[in-house]
Amino acid sequence: MQTLDSLIATLNTIELGDVTKIEARLLEIREELAGRELDELVGRLEESLAALRQGDLQAFRRLKATMVSRLGHLR
Repeated sequence: MQTLDSLIATLNTIELGDVTKIEARLLEIREELAGRELDELVGRLEESLAALRQGDLQAFRRLKATMVSRLGHLR
């Protein structure tokens, strides 16, 4: 299981590029969050995946920033 700092670092390094690679990294993070029973963050991650798939980059970035912030408060 990754540390919260590691999850934050991974989210912070996700940038635009190959959508399938970004999606794969987000799905890995989703598993980590679900394993920690952080259902609210799993929901936000699902929203960010939907925004990414729809090409709504503004919503994707906003949701990603929200997840990083919430994870930071859990440390």
